[in-house]
Amino acid sequence: MISSEQIAELNRIIIEIAALYRQKIQYIVNQTPEDQDPLWKLSDLEELRKIREQLKLLFQIRDSLPFSNCNLTSM
Repeated sequence: MISSEQIAELNRIIIEIAALYRQKIQYIVNQTPEDQDPLWKLSDLEELRKIREQLKLLFQIRDSLPFSNCNLTSM
């Protein structure tokens, strides 16, 4: 059986990965001059897709756990 500490650790990991996802998007936006739309390179989009897939899997794992009544909002 999984402990509440393990669920808390999983939630912490989800928060950290979500922060990396947001930081990557912010980095791309910040690299773009204000008078232009952000340039999305294929490699950046692929990296964001992989991060999002990891988050989705972690949310699925966490949400299937018996003690996960302290769920965070998923993406």
